[in-house]
Amino acid sequence: MFDKDDIIVESGIGTFKMIHTSAYILLVLTVLYAGFVIKSYISSKSKELRLVAFEEEQRKDPLYDETSMIQKLTDIQETIDEPEYIDYTKRILKQLLAAKTLSDDFVEIVENNDQPIIQNIAKELVSIRVHILQDAKSIYRRLIIAKDGANIETKLIHNDKLLDDADSLIVEAINYIDVKTSTSEIDLKNLTDSLKELIKLI
Repeated sequence: MFDKDDIIVESGIGTFKMIHTSAYILLVLTVLYAGFVIKSYISSKSKELRLVAFEEEQRKDPLYDETSMIQKLTDIQETIDEPEYIDYTKRILKQLLAAKTLSDDFVEIVENNDQPIIQNIAKELVSIRVHILQDAKSIYRRLIIAKDGANIETKLIHNDKLLDDADSLIVEAINYIDVKTSTSEIDLKNLTDSLKELIKLI
């Protein structure tokens, strides 16, 4: 039979083993949790850095916020009370979409035509998109306060002129590619230069 001292010793040893095992399990769980937290932090930080790098890369594209501006102009129509400013919003939206369509359609029309004059026209069409996007931002700021309608109107009129000239240039470029008319490279260059000058004047 165990005497009292043996029972106490055995009980103490059992308690020690239980505490030791519990401490070991707790340590393992703590290490695992710490590893999980560190891994999550590194993953989150890495994702954040990738997102920042992506946004910085996007900002190098002058048209990176074209889609968001279209959405802003669409949304602001719900908050404007003055019919005149609602009309301004619709007009600049139409111009933004028209400039994008002209540029995209031209790329599809010319396919892989790498003639310098055709490439220059493509660049000018992108320049028009950028110009109208910048005007859209300027107009949007004025739409928020519903002020300076005369300035908005001036920008819209100039943009209509730009789009009309760009449309004519595309028609001549197609004729040049198809060799259906007497349109020459010099004619296209003159039209392109005129468009450049018009952008500078606005």
